[in-house]
Amino acid sequence: MTASHISERNKQIARANITAKLEILETWSRTGIPWLRDADGNEARDSDGEQLLDYFPPRPIDFASWNGTQNCQTTHKLFPELSSIKATRRSTLSEPYHSDIQSRVQAVLEVLRAKGHEQLLLTNKTSRIETLQAGADYWQTLAHKQEGDIIALRERMSETEVKLRAATLALENNRTEAQRVIDNLNAKVANLTGLLAKVAPLK
Repeated sequence: MTASHISERNKQIARANITAKLEILETWSRTGIPWLRDADGNEARDSDGEQLLDYFPPRPIDFASWNGTQNCQTTHKLFPELSSIKATRRSTLSEPYHSDIQSRVQAVLEVLRAKGHEQLLLTNKTSRIETLQAGADYWQTLAHKQEGDIIALRERMSETEVKLRAATLALENNRTEAQRVIDNLNAKVANLTGLLAKVAPLK
């Protein structure tokens, strides 16, 4: 196997790992971040008796170092795929060939930070105003993410339309050129047929 093949294979492995991490976090952004539990499955609480969330990476640098060992056994049972994810170099996500998923990572981390804050406020002792504000922040962040997804989709659709128009124009040009060639050939055939008609009586 050549060095280029090895490099390409490493890129594929890294991308699969990043995607696996991303899919777990996107699930949590929809269904909720798991709660931290001890080895017996009991809810873990801090010194004030407040319930604690299990680990989730709040920043891209934490996303890179996250390898599943930071999560409790209960979360691993709920999400067995945690056992398969691996830490990556900090620079891996910034590589140009991962540019299409960088924005997804940034967006889901934003949603998770807001989601985590909302979960803690809803579950632990808080004022009603803080709870409502946390909910508003979460939904605003989620709406911002979805708006970004829609813009990205429109951009891809626009690119597709441009390519389609270019392909249609090329097809029309090919048809025009083909018709021109056919007309020239027909003219030549007609000319040769006329010549043959004139030569035939001389035999």
